[in-house]
Amino acid sequence: MSFDALKTAIDNVVSALDAPVAEFAQQSRQLRNSTAGLLEAAVAGAAATAAAARLEAQLALAPHVPGASGVGVAGDLLSPDVHLELTQALPAATTVALLTSDPRALPLLLGLLARDEDIDELQLAASSAMVTGGARSVELVQLGQQLTQSLASANLTDAAQAGPWLLALGRNEPVVEGVGGAGLRVLSGSVSRVYGAAQRGASSVLERASQLALQLQQGRLGRVFPGRSRRSISLDREYAGVVPGSYALLDRGSYRELYRVQAVATASRAEFAVQAKTSSLTLAGQGLEGFATQVRQTAAYVRSEKLERARTPIADDVAGDRFHVAADVRGMAAGRRLLIRAQRSDNGQALVHAATLLSATPAAQAADGGLIVFTPPLPAPCRRSSVVVFGNVAQASHGETVAQVLGSGDAAQSHQRFALKHAPLTHRAGGGESGATPELTLRVGDVQWQRRDTLYGAGPTERVFTLVTDEREQTWVQFGDGERGARLPSAANNLRASYRKGLGEEGNVRAEALSQALSRPLGFKGVSNPAPASGGSPPESAEEARASLPLGTRTLGRVVSVLDYEDFARAWAGIAKAQARVLRLAHGPVVAVTVAGASQPVLDENNPLRQQLLAAMRAQGDPHVQLRLLAMVPRLYRVGLKVRCDAAY
Repeated sequence: MSFDALKTAIDNVVSALDAPVAEFAQQSRQLRNSTAGLLEAAVAGAAATAAAARLEAQLALAPHVPGASGVGVAGDLLSPDVHLELTQALPAATTVALLTSDPRALPLLLGLLARDEDIDELQLAASSAMVTGGARSVELVQLGQQLTQSLASANLTDAAQAGPWLLALGRNEPVVEGVGGAGLRVLSGSVSRVYGAAQRGASSVLERASQLALQLQQGRLGRVFPGRSRRSISLDREYAGVVPGSYALLDRGSYRELYRVQAVATASRAEFAVQAKTSSLTLAGQGLEGFATQVRQTAAYVRSEKLERARTPIADDVAGDRFHVAADVRGMAAGRRLLIRAQRSDNGQALVHAATLLSATPAAQAADGGLIVFTPPLPAPCRRSSVVVFGNVAQASHGETVAQVLGSGDAAQSHQRFALKHAPLTHRAGGGESGATPELTLRVGDVQWQRRDTLYGAGPTERVFTLVTDEREQTWVQFGDGERGARLPSAANNLRASYRKGLGEEGNVRAEALSQALSRPLGFKGVSNPAPASGGSPPESAEEARASLPLGTRTLGRVVSVLDYEDFARAWAGIAKAQARVLRLAHGPVVAVTVAGASQPVLDENNPLRQQLLAAMRAQGDPHVQLRLLAMVPRLYRVGLKVRCDAAY
C-alpha cells in the first residue's frame, strides 16, 4: 500500500470517529452540568436547614420571656443583624465547611463546578497541549492543595472572617497564595457557585420568615410558639369534658367555623405577664388562621354532644279513640283513668277529656312511644301539638278529715245523741235514695257501728246510728233505745268519730288551682287538677226542702212510673231540675229523663253525678225498661212585656 493510500485510510477513520467523539463529549458535559446542579441544590438545602434551625433557636427563647408578645418576636426576625447573619455569615460558614470537609474530594468538587473554558485556560497555562482527564486531574489536585493551604493559613474559623475572604476570591482577588491567572479563575468560579447556592438556600428561608414576621407585626397572623402546632388553640382557662373526637365551633361575630378536636392537652401559658393553666385543643379544619387576628373577639363553643336524629313529626289533628304518644306505654294497664288536655281544632278552646284506657301498644322503636286506645272518644278533633295525656289520675273530693271524741256511752239511757263540733259535715254524691252519703265513721269501744237513714226497722241488738240535722243546721249522732237499734254500752269516752268537714260550691275550684299535697309519699313529684272540679252544691234551703221531701215519700225507694223517674231524679242531691218523658222509638218505648245540675247545669256523660244517678235509677227501677239519661240543652229566649197602668192608680 502506498503512503497516500495509507494517509487516506487514516483520514477516513479519523473522520468516522469525529462524530462519536463529539457526541460523547457533549453527553459528558451534560452529565457534569447535571451533577453540578444537584450539588448546588444540596448546598442550598443544607444552608436552608441551617437557617431554619437558627430561626427556631431564636424563637425558642421567646415564650420564656415574661411579657413577650408577637410584635416583639417579629421585630427580632426583621432586625438587620438577623439579615446580615443569614445572607452572609451563614452562607460563608456553609461554604467553608464544604471546602474543608474532605481535601481528597476538593479536586472533584472544583472539576464539577468550574467552567470548561477556565479549565482549558488552566491547562494551556501549565503547557499541557493534550486535553485529557489525567492532566485535568493533576492540575485540579494542585489547585485543591493550594486552596486548602490558604484556608488553613487564613484560619477562617469565624464566619464573619470567612465572608469577606470568599467575596474577595469571587472577585478574582489573589487571596490564595501561589495561584494566579487561569488557576485563580477556576477557584473563583467554583467557590462562587458554592457560595451563591448557600446564599439562595438561606435567603429563601429568610424571605418566608420575613413575610410571616411582617404579618405577625401587623396583627394579621397569630403567634406560633415552639412545641405548638398551627392547628392548636388555647382556651382562656382549663375546661373539663372536652374530649378528642368532639367538635368545637369558633365564632368571631361575622364568621363562624366548625372544627373537629383531634387532641386535648392541659398546658401552662405565660403571656402579657400573666400565667395560668389552659386547655390546648388541636383542631382539624380550614380557616383557623382567620381567628388569630381577633383572639379577644373569638368565642369557642366546646363540649359538643351527639344528638340522635329526630323522627319525622306527625302534624295532623288528633281525633277519635286512639292516637300515638311520645312516651313509654309499657307500664300502662287497661282500666287506667286518663285525662286528656288539648285545644280544639275548630275554635281553639281548651278541652279536658276524661277517659278510660282500653289498651296500650308500644311502638317498634322506643323513641316512637306507642299507641293508646281509650273510651269514650274525643268529642272533637284537637291540635296534636297541644295534646297532653295525664296517666296518673286519681279522683279527689272536697273535705278535711277531723277526729272527735263524742263522749261516753250510758246503757241506762235511750236515744243518746251527741253533736258534731265541726260543720258542715261533708256529703259525697252517690248511694241511698237521696244521692248523698255522709263521710263519717263512728266507733264505740273500737267497734265500728253502721249508719242508717232511719232507726225504723232496726233490731234491738243492731249496732246502728242515724244522723239528725236540726233547724240550726247542727248535726247530731243519735243511737237506739234497745228496741229499734242497740243502746250504747257504758264506758268513759268510748265514742270516737272520724269525719270530713266542708261542703258546697267551695269545692268547685278552677283548673290548676290545686298544687300542694297534704302528704308526700316516696316517689311523689307533684299534684295538679287539669280540669275544674264539679259536683259541689249548697245545702237545700227551707223552701227547697219542703218541695223535695214529698218526692222521696212518693217513690219510697222504688222507680216504677214515669213520674217516679222524674221525682227520683229531682230528689237526687245536686240535681236542680228533672223531666221524664216516654219516647216512642223504632225499637220500642224509651223512658228519657232530662236533668240539669244545681252548680253545673249541663252534665256531660263523664260527669260522676250523672253516672251515679243513672246507676241508681237502673238499680231501683224495672230492669226491662229502656232508660236514657240526657243532659239539658240551654236555649235562650227573648221575652217582651207590655205594662198597662190601672186607671185607679
